[in-house]
Amino acid sequence: MRVAKATSELLPGAAEDVVANLDISDQVRSKQVLPKDAMRSLKKRINHANPNVQLLALGVSLSK
Repeated sequence: MRVAKATSELLPGAAEDVVANLDISDQVRSKQVLPKDAMRSLKKRINHANPNVQLLALGVSLSK
């Protein structure tokens, strides 16, 4: 899923990819991705050991 790519620990300086975040939000709203699956993926990323990944995951969850 795109959540792993948008919250990758390889992103330089935890740079938030706004386009990817909005794309994830659009996919959930259009029912291409089930909200339950998206939240499960975000929950895994929020519990990640790397704090940058956690911050990026929170950014994805807040994008509308």
